[in-house]
This record gives sequence, structure tokens and C-alpha cells, in this order.
Amino acid sequence: MSFASEAHRQGLVFTAAYVPDGPCVGVATHRTLVTSRGRLLFVDDLVTDPGVRSGGVGSLLMEELEARARRAGCTRIELDSGVANHGAHRFYHAHRMVIAAHHFGRDISPE
Repeated sequence: MSFASEAHRQGLVFTAAYVPDGPCVGVATHRTLVTSRGRLLFVDDLVTDPGVRSGGVGSLLMEELEARARRAGCTRIELDSGVANHGAHRFYHAHRMVIAAHHFGRDISPE
């Protein structure tokens, strides 16, 4: 089973940004979750073409994600970002996001 089909069954939604009559220049993947923190829109990924960074594509995607979160009755937008991805951190801070938690993980090897 492919990543996209399995993730779609888990509620993952793809939102893409295109240049008018041109290529895709950004994608966000997200899902609505109900957690102990409330109903939230969790952003799995938000990526833009490096050639158009700082051109507003990421901001347009964030605006669309916020609109979708409101329509879904969410009270929060959350995402994880790699600790060394400082450019992304500046972007998220500029969009009024705060670092609210540390996310811990561990790889599990097959037996």
C-alpha cells in the first residue's frame, strides 16, 4: 500500500499551491485530530519550492490551513519541525506560532 493511500485513510489531506497556469510551488499535508489539547488541525508537512521561498507561498498555505481549521471547529493548529530547521522556525514564529512542547521519538527496528 502506498504512503498516500494509507495516510488518506487516516485522514491526511493534501493542499497544493500552484503558479497560475504553472507548476506546483508548495504543498501542505494536514489532518484534524481530537486530542487532550482539544480539536486541532495537525500539519504533517509544509514545503515550498526553494526557488520561491520568501515569496508568500508558505503564508498563503498557512492562511488556507487556518481557514480549514476554523471550518473544522479546531481551536489550534499544531506541527512538528526538526530542531535544526531554523529557517522554518523563523517562518512559524512570524506566523504567531510558539514552541509549546518537545516531541520525543524513537525508531523501532523489526525483530
